[in-house]
Order: sequence, then structure tokens, then C-alpha cells
Amino acid sequence: MVNSELKHPDSIGSTKEVVAIEEAHDVTLSDQRLLNLGYRPEFRREMSLFGVLGISFCAIGILNGMSSAIQTGLFSGGPFGLFWGWHVSLTFQSTLQMILQKLFSKDM
Repeated sequence: MVNSELKHPDSIGSTKEVVAIEEAHDVTLSDQRLLNLGYRPEFRREMSLFGVLGISFCAIGILNGMSSAIQTGLFSGGPFGLFWGWHVSLTFQSTLQMILQKLFSKDM
């Protein structure tokens, strides 16, 4: 491995160390992008059987929670309130998703 240091000026004009870039032969595309930005990739991209089971049970738990939410919505607002509640929240969530997508896109 070859180590080189990435330096850039801060607002005052002096230079400071950001991160030492480590160049390896088996670096993935996302790791290389992080290295180019000056960050050291530290996220482990592996899951154990326990982690997979935990995420699976969380996904199944959402279905159980939805039944009580739909029941409460039907009793409180009826079909009209449930319909418009879903559509208003969908509009806001889609707007937030598009804003975050634009903020975190690669093309900025």
C-alpha cells in the first residue's frame, strides 16, 4: 500500500491534514469515491445471521403495526380521512425524498 497525504487550505489560508489516502488494489467504487473526497471508508459491509434475522423481524413487524393504524384511521376519520391522510402524507414524503435525492446526488 502506498500512503499519501491530502492537504487543502482552510478559510484562514493555512493547510491542514484531512485524511491519509490509502490506495489498494481491491478498492470498490464507493470506497474509491470516499477516498477521493478525503474520507477513510470505515463502514463494514457485512451482516451476520443475527442481523439478517433482526431486519426480517422488523419488516414483518411493520405489517402487524399497519393493521392497528388502519383500524384507528377508519374509526377516527372513516374512509374519507384515511384516503386523504395517505395521499397528503405521500405528497410530503415524496417531496422530501426528491429534495434529499437532489442534495445527495453525485452530480452536485
